[in-house]
Amino acid sequence: MAARAALLAARAAELAVLVAATSALLVAGLNLAVPALGGRLVIIAGQSMQPAMPMGSLAIVEPMGADPLRVGEIVTLRTGTGALVTHRVVRLASLSSVAYVETKGDANHSADPTITPVSQVVGRVVASVPDAGFVEAVLRRPLAWVAFLSLALALWFGAGLLRLFALRGRTMRAPDDAWWAPAPP
Repeated sequence: MAARAALLAARAAELAVLVAATSALLVAGLNLAVPALGGRLVIIAGQSMQPAMPMGSLAIVEPMGADPLRVGEIVTLRTGTGALVTHRVVRLASLSSVAYVETKGDANHSADPTITPVSQVVGRVVASVPDAGFVEAVLRRPLAWVAFLSLALALWFGAGLLRLFALRGRTMRAPDDAWWAPAPP
């Protein structure tokens, strides 16, 4: 019974390593591909865009092109303080021949307190990956890579030890038809 529990624990550890490695590779791939195509990745740090983009999502933002903004689009814009905000366009306005955009978070009851010049719009959100922003935030720190790799290696090594524990006491026998198996007496 202990051997079965050890094998299950080993499989769980291997699955954890696989999921963590797959997540890291996905985010690393996005970090390479999106900027190469002219876009940028934005971590959704608040809850104002729920349920469309929950906190911790990773938004893929393409730069503004020649297409005009439309009401209902989700955009990322730079505020007066320099912070990036991702909200939905609720109104377009023009004051003194300068185009402005009014935005609102989906979960907010009212529009943002100020309108923003269209020139401050960084780009349109073309896709978002839920929870990938958490992985991105961690992997932006070099020490996190060391910790991540150390944990993955420890889990992998631990899974191997658990398998050895589960198989201890079992005798390994070569198949009868193996070319290297000793001839029966």
